[in-house]
Amino acid sequence: INSEQLPTGLPDDIFDSLPESVRYYIRFLEASIQRLEKQVQEQARIIQEQAVKIQGQAEKLHELEARLSKNSSNSSKPPGSDGLKKDLKPLAKEVNPVKSQVVKRVE
Repeated sequence: INSEQLPTGLPDDIFDSLPESVRYYIRFLEASIQRLEKQVQEQARIIQEQAVKIQGQAEKLHELEARLSKNSSNSSKPPGSDGLKKDLKPLAKEVNPVKSQVVKRVE
């Protein structure tokens, strides 16, 4: 680690008076801090890009949900645009408890 590349925040005379191992460790920590600061900046940039993308997707989702909820009864769409809907009433077999026989329900 090159000491001239990293400011220690200490006056040169104090820094130079420290044992070599301490100076090395200070330079190592400062290099680590610089690396982590760059990483945080990159992550902040990515988060900002993702926030913009999420906002756009949320707006699109809202628009699509609004379009899906429209039909001829709650908008100016013609009835033919509603599409074919299945009858939601199931044809089920019911047990008649009085006669103990299966009765087919017709609707």
